[in-house]
Amino acid sequence: MVNVPHTWGPVGYKDIDSINYWNEMIKRFPNDRSMLDKALKALRNGGRDNARTAMQWNASENAGFTTGTPWIRAHDNCREINVEAAQKDPSSIQCLPFLAEMLKFRKQHSDVFIEGGFEIYDQANPDIFTFVKTVRGEPHAAVVLNFSDKEQKDPILQNLKHKKLVLLLRMVMGKGICLELGRELCTSYHLIIGAQKNQ
Repeated sequence: MVNVPHTWGPVGYKDIDSINYWNEMIKRFPNDRSMLDKALKALRNGGRDNARTAMQWNASENAGFTTGTPWIRAHDNCREINVEAAQKDPSSIQCLPFLAEMLKFRKQHSDVFIEGGFEIYDQANPDIFTFVKTVRGEPHAAVVLNFSDKEQKDPILQNLKHKKLVLLLRMVMGKGICLELGRELCTSYHLIIGAQKNQ
């Protein structure tokens, strides 16, 4: 699933912070189309409703999520992107069990992945998304996602090099091998998680 579509106007958002932000921008820039467009883009990129659209089970009405009225409408792409379609697609089917394992993994390590702090590294990098989960201010897990179709060299930043990280989990889609965390990261669209080794 992806962020809410660009065709959604501000009325499509239900999150109270998003609504308050939009109302404030309307108040401050009532006739400034350029500023309002930027505000709407900010909602599309960072609004919490991106994670709150209905689960897209199939191509039926409301994406098969409910026969009633959903709290927020289903994404416009639910006819193409849904669980039923993914189960029929050999390139997608491997993701579903992995996502189930990831949810279990997150729950087992809730002190880090749910309650822990969150720090983004190298935010300007369009190919790799790297973040660290902290507990009491100390790094406990590094997560690296490669969204490119190229090998990415040395994704962990210098200030994490001295940490003793062990590979906990990895996912590789397509061909290639995932090498040690902190050394090389290869193949597109994969996830790698390392945790600080207990001293």
